[in-house]
Amino acid sequence: MLKRMICLGVLLTIALLSTACEDPPLDEQRAEAYNSTIADGKSEEYAHAYSSAIGSGKSRRYSRIYADKVEDGMSQEYAHAFAQQKSEGMGDIYAYSYARIYSTSILSLGYSAERAKELADNKTRHYNDGYLIALRSDKSHEFADDYANAYGDAILDDKSPTYAKAYANAVANRTSQQWANAYAGVIENGESQEYAITYANEMLKGKSSEYAYAYAKWIEQGKSEAEARAYAKVQEIPLATAKALYEEYQSNEIAAHERLNGGFYRIAGVVHDIRGTRQNAVVELGELWGGIVCPLDSSSSETIMRMRVGDEVTLMGTIGKWDTAESELHIEGCKFQ
Repeated sequence: MLKRMICLGVLLTIALLSTACEDPPLDEQRAEAYNSTIADGKSEEYAHAYSSAIGSGKSRRYSRIYADKVEDGMSQEYAHAFAQQKSEGMGDIYAYSYARIYSTSILSLGYSAERAKELADNKTRHYNDGYLIALRSDKSHEFADDYANAYGDAILDDKSPTYAKAYANAVANRTSQQWANAYAGVIENGESQEYAITYANEMLKGKSSEYAYAYAKWIEQGKSEAEARAYAKVQEIPLATAKALYEEYQSNEIAAHERLNGGFYRIAGVVHDIRGTRQNAVVELGELWGGIVCPLDSSSSETIMRMRVGDEVTLMGTIGKWDTAESELHIEGCKFQ
């Protein structure tokens, strides 16, 4: 009996000691954390943030970082993400980027915490890559930050690294997104920086891509602005081949007439007949039996005299009538490109 009572006493003592070693309830921890930080001279804002984190079961390291960010005026979402990354051993740049992406995704885009975390995980990796690229070029932190964000956006949008670098550089230099996209697109295609800048400038003015491409090309080749603009204006005119026009009318004259009649086109094809006089020549493009008929006046005489059957040419004019009997499409107001 005595032995049994001793055993029960030992077990009771162990149980009491075990209970005494347990952490106090979270509410008690919260109160203790608040009081201790106030006693250490921290602000009430800091104390509330710190004790709130402690009360939700966070580590002291996390809670200190979280409270620092809240006291600095950051949102709770930002402070949480930053503290989470730092407490997991991440560097300041990574934690900064992650926290900004995470908090913006929730507060501005309305994403769930899970979706925001997924986006932050993906983009932060690319942000770091972009940030390091900018720093290697001795850029400022502000430039590197803008560059890194733009670079990350482009990579996440499935753009190539070449495109992403060009786009990010343009954005970090305070250009518009429209300009940056136009610039990066032609850089990706292997064009020179001079060409890309000229092209993007024209696109920003509302020019078509055909116009901007032609203008930039001629400027790059040393042509005057007047020459380049004249050439670019021509390149905006829709281009069709003589063969395609002929086949469209042969296939369905009514539909072709509805779509093409009265339209001004550049028409490319092979010369198969030249007739008339120097002052009033007729050039036919296309097949032996039927094709595109283009009357030309004396302003084209010099070109007519040099032309030979089999030459590839491009003419401009307005789509006229279709001669069913002769299988010919007549072009009005023809001239050479």
